[in-house]
Amino acid sequence: MSPRPLDLRLLPAAAGTWAAAAAAVHLDASGALGLGLVLVGGAVLLGVLLAAVLRLLADDGRAGGSDTDAGACGRRMRTRTHPRSGRLRQTAVHLVLVCSLAGAAALTAGLELSGHEESGWSRIVEDQAPQQLTLRAASDPRGIAGTGIDGKPRAIVEVEVLTRREAEQPREVGASAVLLLGAEASATIRHGERLRGLLQSTPTDPGDRATALLTPFGESVEQLPADEWTHLWRAVESMRSAAAEAAESAPGEAPQLLPGMILGDRSQQSEELTTAMQQAGLSHLTAVSGANCALVLGAVLAGLRLLRLPRWCSPPAAVVTLGAFVLLVHPEPSVVRAAVMGGIGALALFAGRGRAAFPLLCVCVITLLVIDPWFAMEPAFALSAAATAGIVLIGTPLQRLLESVMPGWAASVLALACAAQLFVTPLLVPVAEGMSLYAIPANVLVAPLVPLVTVPGTAAAVLAPWLPSLAEAVLWCCGIPAALIAAVGRETAELPQAMVDWPGGGAGVVIGVLYVLAALALVRSLVLRRLSRSGAGVLAAGAASLLALVMPVQAVPGISGLLAPTPLGSGPGEDWRIAQCDVGQGDMLVVRTGGEEAIVVDAGPDPDPADACLETLGVEQVRVLILSHEHQDHIGGVDGVAEGRRVRQVLHGGSRAWDAAAELGLEGVTVRRAEPGASGQVAGRMPVEWRVVAADAEAATANDASAAVHFAVPAGGGQSSPTDGGDRTVDVLTLGDLEAAETRAVLDAGGLPDDVDLLKVSHHGARDGGTALITRRRPEAAVISVGEENDYGHPADVTLQALQTAGTTVYRTDEHGLITFALDDGVLRARTDG
Repeated sequence: MSPRPLDLRLLPAAAGTWAAAAAAVHLDASGALGLGLVLVGGAVLLGVLLAAVLRLLADDGRAGGSDTDAGACGRRMRTRTHPRSGRLRQTAVHLVLVCSLAGAAALTAGLELSGHEESGWSRIVEDQAPQQLTLRAASDPRGIAGTGIDGKPRAIVEVEVLTRREAEQPREVGASAVLLLGAEASATIRHGERLRGLLQSTPTDPGDRATALLTPFGESVEQLPADEWTHLWRAVESMRSAAAEAAESAPGEAPQLLPGMILGDRSQQSEELTTAMQQAGLSHLTAVSGANCALVLGAVLAGLRLLRLPRWCSPPAAVVTLGAFVLLVHPEPSVVRAAVMGGIGALALFAGRGRAAFPLLCVCVITLLVIDPWFAMEPAFALSAAATAGIVLIGTPLQRLLESVMPGWAASVLALACAAQLFVTPLLVPVAEGMSLYAIPANVLVAPLVPLVTVPGTAAAVLAPWLPSLAEAVLWCCGIPAALIAAVGRETAELPQAMVDWPGGGAGVVIGVLYVLAALALVRSLVLRRLSRSGAGVLAAGAASLLALVMPVQAVPGISGLLAPTPLGSGPGEDWRIAQCDVGQGDMLVVRTGGEEAIVVDAGPDPDPADACLETLGVEQVRVLILSHEHQDHIGGVDGVAEGRRVRQVLHGGSRAWDAAAELGLEGVTVRRAEPGASGQVAGRMPVEWRVVAADAEAATANDASAAVHFAVPAGGGQSSPTDGGDRTVDVLTLGDLEAAETRAVLDAGGLPDDVDLLKVSHHGARDGGTALITRRRPEAAVISVGEENDYGHPADVTLQALQTAGTTVYRTDEHGLITFALDDGVLRARTDG
């Protein structure tokens, strides 16, 4: 039996609407309205032309195909339809539909933007002038990385700008924005609360849903008395809080996961568990998705059937269930999107219209984009649509294929996971640090556990305020599968190459294109149930490229090149060139430039260990003191560096607001900011050349504002410069506390050296330092400056695993103490105290 053809008639309309929405939200009001009017006008014109052409073809058909037929009823006319009119009508109708829906999305965006201009909001944001604003919190506060100028943690709250003060009168605004506050100030803010304050606005990028970033201007933000909406949200918040409290007694790490899996509340999750779930490809489980909505709605509809209620009860019950669920988890844009997609899918399934799944997906996408064009720019929306499309297009064919080698239930779970992952991977790669290698098996393992958490957990959340004991018992039972899910996430994240770095530049583009082509060939073969020779070739090329990407290339110490690090006794020795000081939970690296002089990078948290390390190394003069950024574990020991020594100059990275000269208080020392590209050279018996390869003072966090420095040290020594071509150089790279995204950005921009022989691992080996640089550069040796038995879990297992996979020899100050490196006949050799 030949396969049933896919119903793709609405695909052009969905794609056209998406493109128009994405274009419109990047324009100003007049541009978006103009685009919408052009598209709608084009649809009208096409409709008129279609009607005229069809009339002409019909007349032509009657003229050429009429004849007479005498019969008992007399003479009658018989006409013949023109053979091209059907195809022409179908094509024109599709064009009219595409232009109409695309125009509607553009007009929606244009009307929204014009409302901002009419209210004066656009001008205020552009002028960045402080304004008295009234806001309503549209989310709970969410902590962000880094600290403010005052050194305290910060948080952001998504808000709706209700009114602004103009001529002592409130004027309605109705715009989305993001409010940036100190974590303490935001602690009492909850979804639905009204706020007021003098706020300064900073424009966001075009296409962002939030029109501005708001920050307090000289005074704190006050909470206003509750109105009817606030009372509603407080009632909802009491249910969420009661559910979180009831989940605290659940076993294992379930108390961290249950609020996220049931209510989309990740505030209880630790940073380590969040990162592990991301690397395992399971982070979607703790965000409200279409699957959550479909499971809850499916359970309600199944209950109605068990009660043998009439079918007409299903639609109103579905609407009430989805409405209540959206209120419970907060009606943020992502939740509304999930509710619409999950609701349409569940209703289609229970109505017996599974074959109409793809057209229903297109209807869902079109509806959401026409109502809210800013969905077009949200990665979560694209990922949701892609995952659903994968399941709809190849889920069933893939299940049939797998059922030949495994039980039906296993084939069903594996087919869903593979189909979704195949379609979302090209979208995940640009926004993630890499590709989650074990996402499919991890999702297969947890798939049977998810309904056991979501459905009864949602019921328990509703009951928690009134029947806390019952809710606690239900959530304890839900905690067993939730704890197993957390265990799967952690164990998967610890596997070798759990997160595979995607190469940058041309290689990454080529592999991406091959992946997409291979995915299309696989979809075609599964749908048509045959594989052409060209399709097989594309599949083979895609598989080979991915295999090359994920296969670890192990370097063999002693064979991998000129620099084969090997331990060589203890103590610094007289010929040391590079040293990693043991300063506890902090950083301090020393590069020797002469008999008793050196360049020092960072100073650790305390003066005494810094002074002791330089005393042991015999350093009496510091040519350059480079401070990566303003955190105390990097600058706290500056006084120890300067104790009894001459410091010639200080070069510092860090946030633009950091006044290093004032804080350090080094009299008679030149203090200047490190700018990317700044460089220096020391000639003589121990020549060194250094260059600042990264220092973004405008970065969002102090960590990402770290100054990263590349040192080139001639391997043979001698009276030469590192750049005279006479000697092989040892390339040393220090990163401060650069985090994964910033490191990857610098890598992609080509700012880091192509070869790294010795790497000072970022942020004490923390998980948030990322593994992209390790995977791409595969350093010969690495040093991790970290305190013994520290409270942060540094270094992270994922970092150590990446170094092991790269074949890198690792030295740690908590295990080896002071670590020095000498150059012996061009070979880098380590000496340690441990």
